[in-house]
Amino acid sequence: MSPELPQRCEETHCNLVAEWYCVDCAIYFCDNCWTWFPAHAAGRTGRDKKPHEKTQYRTFKRLDAILDPSYAPGTLEELRRQDLDSTWFGIRRDDQGHMLVDYDAYSTLMGGVYGRSGPTFPQLVSFVGQTNAGKSTLIKMLIQLKEDTEMDESGPSFPSPIVGAPGSKLPTSADVHLYADPSTYRSSKPILYADCEGLEGGSKLPVGAVENILSQHKSIPYARWTPGRKTRLEWAKSPETNKREFVVGQLYPRILYTFSSVVVFVLQNAKTFESTALRLLLEWGAASLERSVNQPALPHAIIALNSTDTGLRDSEWVSKNARQSLLDSAKDCLDLDPYFSELARQWRQKGKQIRQPSDLLHCYYSTFQVVPIPVKGRYQLLNDQIEVLHASINSALQLSFKAKQRARMLSDSDELNIYFQSAFEHFSHRQGLNTPFNFVEVSLKVNPIPNNFAEHLLQLAVVVKTRWSRRESEWIFERLSDMVASSVMLDCVRHRKGIPGDLFDQYQLFFQSALIMFGEFHVPCEFRTPRGRCINMASAHAKGHQNLGGEIFAGNFVSSFNADNYLMTWRNNIKDAIQSIHKKLQGRIDRDRGSATEEEHFLPLHNKVMDDLYRQIGDADKYQSSSTCFCCLMRVPYHALPCGHALCTLCVRAYGHPMNKQRGNRFVFTMDFCPLHEQQTRSKWQGPFVVRFKPDHAGVRILCLDGGGVRAIVQLQILLMIQQQFRNQIPIQAFFDLILGTSSGGIVALAMAVKGWELHKCMDLLKRLYRKVFVPRDSMMSSMKYFITMKVPTKYKTTPMRKALEQEFGESETLFGHRIRDNANQAKVAVTATDTAIRRVIVIANYGRNESTQNGRRRRRWDFPRPNDPTDELKIWEAAVATMSSTLFKPFFHRPTKRTYLDGALYHNSPTKVANRERKLIWPDVANKHPDLFLSLGTGQNGSEIGRKLSQSTRSTSSRRYVSDNMDNILDAELAWQDFLEESAGDQISRYIRINPSISHEPPKHDEVDQMERLQEEMWAALSKPLIKSQVEHVTHTLVASSFYCERSTVRGGGGDKPVFCSGKSNYS
Repeated sequence: MSPELPQRCEETHCNLVAEWYCVDCAIYFCDNCWTWFPAHAAGRTGRDKKPHEKTQYRTFKRLDAILDPSYAPGTLEELRRQDLDSTWFGIRRDDQGHMLVDYDAYSTLMGGVYGRSGPTFPQLVSFVGQTNAGKSTLIKMLIQLKEDTEMDESGPSFPSPIVGAPGSKLPTSADVHLYADPSTYRSSKPILYADCEGLEGGSKLPVGAVENILSQHKSIPYARWTPGRKTRLEWAKSPETNKREFVVGQLYPRILYTFSSVVVFVLQNAKTFESTALRLLLEWGAASLERSVNQPALPHAIIALNSTDTGLRDSEWVSKNARQSLLDSAKDCLDLDPYFSELARQWRQKGKQIRQPSDLLHCYYSTFQVVPIPVKGRYQLLNDQIEVLHASINSALQLSFKAKQRARMLSDSDELNIYFQSAFEHFSHRQGLNTPFNFVEVSLKVNPIPNNFAEHLLQLAVVVKTRWSRRESEWIFERLSDMVASSVMLDCVRHRKGIPGDLFDQYQLFFQSALIMFGEFHVPCEFRTPRGRCINMASAHAKGHQNLGGEIFAGNFVSSFNADNYLMTWRNNIKDAIQSIHKKLQGRIDRDRGSATEEEHFLPLHNKVMDDLYRQIGDADKYQSSSTCFCCLMRVPYHALPCGHALCTLCVRAYGHPMNKQRGNRFVFTMDFCPLHEQQTRSKWQGPFVVRFKPDHAGVRILCLDGGGVRAIVQLQILLMIQQQFRNQIPIQAFFDLILGTSSGGIVALAMAVKGWELHKCMDLLKRLYRKVFVPRDSMMSSMKYFITMKVPTKYKTTPMRKALEQEFGESETLFGHRIRDNANQAKVAVTATDTAIRRVIVIANYGRNESTQNGRRRRRWDFPRPNDPTDELKIWEAAVATMSSTLFKPFFHRPTKRTYLDGALYHNSPTKVANRERKLIWPDVANKHPDLFLSLGTGQNGSEIGRKLSQSTRSTSSRRYVSDNMDNILDAELAWQDFLEESAGDQISRYIRINPSISHEPPKHDEVDQMERLQEEMWAALSKPLIKSQVEHVTHTLVASSFYCERSTVRGGGGDKPVFCSGKSNYS
């Protein structure tokens, strides 16, 4: 990609390799000839009164192409069309007014990195300034000078801004574009450059605006012209607020200041620092500072003095000297300029000491640096100063990262996208410009599933705090004391030997941790003024005090609640309550003449504690969680009840009873009420709630369904063939413990196992559904010049697909907790999706489970979203949309949780490894054992061709795999199965079966709806072949055999060399 170095020095009679280029002489030299050339002799100077500059040839050519671009006719317009793919967000207008439009550039950039391990923490650097100040040019230099010079000339490159033609004064960049820094893009902390449209550009559309390009090229649609999300700007209604310059000037700073770690202000003329740069910095900060609360850290500011005269002394190019020089030039502004004087007065009234301009700057920015950038001509100096700018950005980012880390408010790429979407929605609301964006409110939506007693305690405390926001923290924890004590007692009764009082110390760290987290993140500052109370939390008090309107006052965090001080009080309350409850328990046990267990004696006492709690804090139905069992506070709930509460398995077993006591079946339970509000639910539930458990240490049966679009009909044919072995008397889905599918396989899983539809109905569904789903939009074109963006236009309309799925699956039923009436044998069902931000596997399920803590980190390559609020759960139809949202459709945006989903088949078209991981997390008692049956179903193949490709297949690069997967994922599914067998099957390969029937030609593509009937006919013939029949017979026998298990009842003998005798009985599940 770099220009080649000339072979030889141009000096006469010299044959040495050239190393340097002289701009003034327009000649390249070797090192020796440079010194002896007359124009380079000591004392000789050039046009700027300085010695000629020794410039590396590559540096000169690259910078010259950026600063003085030469475009062939039509090239500049083509480049602008391509640059639309880098548009992050912007303003569009229609007949009804302005809209804020998100073009998914952030998701695309974060999704373009393959092979990165561990979480990713993007760092946003925003470039702002006046129109034509050179923002785009600086970003382009930062990107191109850092780009890998060893990349192949014809290979893909990193996108960078389009610089306007020389001499043009028209604004070129429109909206906000997003670019990746090549040197950090594949690291855990990638730098993203936001190129913001000039904030005072007026109402005239910039040359690069989407509308301008649309009007010039209506016949050539591009992917960027169909944005991902559009939000109406409800406040842009009046003649003043409806102007483009008002919208840009008010909206863009609020978003960028709120989320930027570093803000680079680009200034053309250093002589105008006081009137332009300093004022711009302060106005930009003032417009945004109070528009967010609980912000973890203030951004860092860097002024880039663009086109600085090259006549400066060497010391003046040093950043700290340039900073001091600018501040000295503005030292009197606080006294002489009315704007600065008034601003200083306001901050002094808020309690800040303002003595000089730097004090004023630090009210809005964590640090402040200055980097001079020379005017065109001194290319080596320019290159060096761009390196200084990059280093300054890096150092500021390190400070920002540490500040957020200390505040425990670091956001990975997935979480940051949720914050972005929340901010887009917030600042578009009618009062969005005047109401601060609250980081803490959004953080409650992105928290992972609680993983220990402290996090479960915190969950309940936060839910109570949400309902009783004006109550002191002590009031909340006083009312929770008995519930916490009873939960500790219940845990001791269930799992621990000894007196609870003696075991008390084992729980104290959990109490302390819950109090500290609550105090840091959920207790607002108590500072008050006549204008309101501070609402910032301790972890996000970097700005000082802020009231509900965002107005700032100087001061440190103030709270009468101190977690460390209150710990002893709360600890004693809990300990006293435990002693009291334990005394009552002993009394019940002493009076008992029957055979009740200790837990059975304790449950009535626990019920009374819960009743007392909800009498004090309000009805139990107002307190629900999908991530904490509010009955015991110890575990993640697995079972959603009809009332909306969710309980863990132990609590269901405790409050339920075996369905058939005569048979002695301990694994099918019924519940007549919810223990959190027994009286209300006894009368309201229409019948017993049935829960089926896997028998202890019994094996599991897994069904895994590939994606394949219309070819999913093949999976239903295979399942029907197996079901026919049972004479269609038993639904095939009743034999499996876990059914997991991706894309169209996910649709099959949801239809047959969540909705409980019989197989012929599922076949009819697929035929009907796909005729509605694949509705073509207008022809599309897209450039693949920049590999890392991978922006592909959508082929089909999205709305018909979503409406069809909503119509088929119902608009209101949630996936988690959905039950088929009178079906105790309902399988656990999951579908996979992919997150557009970092391409992790997302498992969307109708069940709950604990999260994995492998390597001490959660949510790396896998995500199991379970929102705290049950009302935020995905509906069944939304889960179907999420798993089907391939690149042929727009990504699915779930508004309640602000999460974006793509088709799970993009990276796991055969989700065998996902299914295997899930079954280990769901049933840890058999995690280290092989499943009874692991059945993987493909969607048809050309067996001879796939066999040939398998023998030749290599996966040399992840990028090749990605492109291959999108063009032909059948081969990838077979490769995934081979990899899975090698990793998991061992000597138990007979338990792992894959059925993927073969036909004599390439199966239809996943959107060839007109080929479904033909495929179905061909597959009936393929399924009659001896190999398939043998596989089906083996699966049938395994399903029957694995339905029976031995339930051990007694164990006797043993010790030394004596044999152990076990007795039990056979049973079936």
